[in-house]
Amino acid sequence: MGLWDAIFHTSVKEEDKRRFSEALALYNSCPTSVGNPSAETLSAAKENLSEMHELAQRGYEPAQKFLRDVEECERALAAYDCEYYQEALGSLLKLADSGFAAAAEMVGAMYWQGMSALMGIETAIHYLLIAASQGRPAAGSYLASAYAADSPSSDAAKYFRWALWSAEKNVPDAQRAVGDAYVRGFGVERDFQKAAYWLEKASRQEDPQAQYMLACLYECGDGFPRDRAESAYWLKKAAENGHEKARHFWATSGDLMSVT
Repeated sequence: MGLWDAIFHTSVKEEDKRRFSEALALYNSCPTSVGNPSAETLSAAKENLSEMHELAQRGYEPAQKFLRDVEECERALAAYDCEYYQEALGSLLKLADSGFAAAAEMVGAMYWQGMSALMGIETAIHYLLIAASQGRPAAGSYLASAYAADSPSSDAAKYFRWALWSAEKNVPDAQRAVGDAYVRGFGVERDFQKAAYWLEKASRQEDPQAQYMLACLYECGDGFPRDRAESAYWLKKAAENGHEKARHFWATSGDLMSVT
């Protein structure tokens, strides 16, 4: 191979590496459903795999391995959806231990939610950190839960750090958690204006708990300007989205929180 051929091939390899890194980052940045490791986990991200397929067809081995991992992950999720949890966990663990971030996120979620007999918060944190280090948005929300006040690993600073990290990636559960942290002063100084900001972000993504909390914030006016109309609006939204307390108060206290 001549000098110019060597330079050309080196340039192509560097370009493939750059394209792979960008495609992987895009895949990992897709928000996933928090609360159910299998729900919508791969559907949105799969729409962004065209670049990976092109690289794989060109013979770029990391892209080929990545696509094999995606297929294996899908098979594991199929087992999970059929309630073969141990089988799903075994497959996902192999992928997670090889560094596949989507699988690490799911394994962390499964350990955290106790969906296998091998429960352990430290193990959950281990895999969630792998996922978060590669930009998986929901991993930060799970990590915040692991460091919450009622957790054996309670750490207010880490709770707020990971909740905010995930909230900034548009995960509604994390946005609600940040709002709650600002209300309670857990891991951060109390600030009701910032609490309302993050709770509204989650509320506009139809998070019923955030909508209920925002309604309470506007109704109580404790450290925050009271606004009965805003309170009624968000209480009604929470009730419509199935929040039990909101349904109760909306049904029994319409005279107190009626939309004007």
